[in-house]
Amino acid sequence: MTIRRLALLSVLAMVSLGAAVWANVSARPTSNDEKLAQALPVATAEATVDVLGPTPTTAPPSPTPLGAATLRRFAETEAPTWVEIPPELIVTPTPDAPTPVPLPFLTNIPPIPRDGGVLYLTFDDGPDPTYTNRILDILARYGAKATFFVLGSSVDGYPGVVQRIVAEGHALGNHTYRHEALPLETAERALQTLEATNAALARAVGRTTTCIRPPYGALDRAGYDLLTANGYTVHMWDVDSEDYRINDAYQIASKVLSSASLGDRVLLHDGPSNRAATALALESILDVLTTRGVQFHALPC
Repeated sequence: MTIRRLALLSVLAMVSLGAAVWANVSARPTSNDEKLAQALPVATAEATVDVLGPTPTTAPPSPTPLGAATLRRFAETEAPTWVEIPPELIVTPTPDAPTPVPLPFLTNIPPIPRDGGVLYLTFDDGPDPTYTNRILDILARYGAKATFFVLGSSVDGYPGVVQRIVAEGHALGNHTYRHEALPLETAERALQTLEATNAALARAVGRTTTCIRPPYGALDRAGYDLLTANGYTVHMWDVDSEDYRINDAYQIASKVLSSASLGDRVLLHDGPSNRAATALALESILDVLTTRGVQFHALPC
């Protein structure tokens, strides 16, 4: 009996010891790795919500385009960004052509007193850093003034050339921003392209212009009424040199000299393509007509 009792007590003691060990293991604190593994999914989900926020259900609204009134205020208030013009570009002689261009002397303008008649030379589609500067050189050599109907996109590209135009006493006109045909545009868009060009002029030289020449000379009655109602003065031309299709200086000069009368506005181009023939023709026109006492003035723009 004693041995059986001892054996039973031993078994009970071993069972009690095993239970105590198991309880101690179960009560052991969780390791750092186990804590991280348990917490990570919750933390990740919380971080996603905190950082990104709820998924948007609609796209953000598109920005509203600038209206003509806004562009007009911008044109009037934006300060010009002055660009230094290299001294060699200011009133410097244009190099002589390798082969002199013959001067056509046939003109229907008779000799007049020195203080007599006036012609208005106008240049479209500039400014251009090469040909506008070359034309300015020639005009300066003869003391002639002209009017440049500029594209706003080219003004933004070459503000220094526009500053030279103004500094040498020439006038500026508006020729739209990218040579848009106004009858193909809505009234709002037509005004926007003109105001965008005025904004470019304000940035370049601190001034705007009310003179406009519509690209291609294209303007219907509704467009004319729209422009004049908004304070613009439309300037077409009386003599077309056709230098946009003729690449021959003699022919260009002959066409102007044989067609122009005193008081006429002459259409020429200073950009954006090769205008070397126009520059040479201009030399001929000025040489012939200044000897007859003709003066070259800028339009009142």
